Amino acid sequence: MNSDKLLKVGYYTINEFQTYENVTYYTLQEVDEEGEPIGDSETDQFIGSFMDTEYRSNIQELFKSIEIIGEEYGALDRFFRHEQSAHGLPPPTSLFSTILNVSDAEIPLRLYCLRVTEEVVILFNGGNKTAEKAQDCPNVAPHFNFANRAANSIDQLILSRDIQIDGKDLECSETIEL
Repeated sequence: MNSDKLLKVGYYTINEFQTYENVTYYTLQEVDEEGEPIGDSETDQFIGSFMDTEYRSNIQELFKSIEIIGEEYGALDRFFRHEQSAHGLPPPTSLFSTILNVSDAEIPLRLYCLRVTEEVVILFNGGNKTAEKAQDCPNVAPHFNFANRAANSIDQLILSRDIQIDGKDLECSETIEL
């Protein structure tokens, strides 16, 4: 396997993705040396990978749960899977079913993210998880590794106050090198 595909490097900005009553979701956007966007954001890449496939309904359910969390609950820890330094969506199966008000909502997709606070979540990219552990799945391992590197970098920028959080607002004036 090509190691360049496993270790995505570049410069990123944090951009607002979607705002709801209780949560603002952000995403990472790769940029060039001049700060111009390169392609789609991480989250838009995830959506684009599955929207016109057999997983379309899974994407719709996943983003419906993201909307419900954002509108009704806030980004409570219990709604997120712990994925080392990062987090994952959808919520664990029993909570996912409850949120969507269906008897058995289970999807094979993972969308990696960083739950910063109950009001701020940064969405990354993901894939179709086909192995028990993300690290062992060729589909999600690169996204899992990227999400954990990004989460560690973002956590450090928050600690150094280069990223400021005020309620649902996140401000980061610099690009992030990953």
